[in-house]
Amino acid sequence: VEKYKNFLNSCSSNEKYAHIIVEEQQTCHNKCDDVSSWMHDMLDKQGDLPMTADKVVSVSEINAKSLELANIVSPIMHEPIPKPKVEEKPAPEANADDQEKKPEPMETVETPNGKLPKEGETMETD
Repeated sequence: VEKYKNFLNSCSSNEKYAHIIVEEQQTCHNKCDDVSSWMHDMLDKQGDLPMTADKVVSVSEINAKSLELANIVSPIMHEPIPKPKVEEKPAPEANADDQEKKPEPMETVETPNGKLPKEGETMETD
């Protein structure tokens, strides 16, 4: 119970637990208070009885209450921090000027002397 109470006390000041909403924290507080008051009541009743009397509460009842508390508080306590949303960047718009500047492939063959070879004729190379 003390472990969970320490967690709840650190929720407001610790960045690690800033994502846990107030309603969840309140649920944890209420359950911790219920189990804690039940335990104190059992200890008071047991303290009022003589040493030879049967026990008021058993270990299995205490373990059951502890498990009940853990099943409520632990999932909230170990809730992962949500990942920040990534904003999608808009694709850059294609500019009409950019499309005009792209070089077009040439349809002619350049030769050293500036003349085009005739069909079937081989080109001279260096």
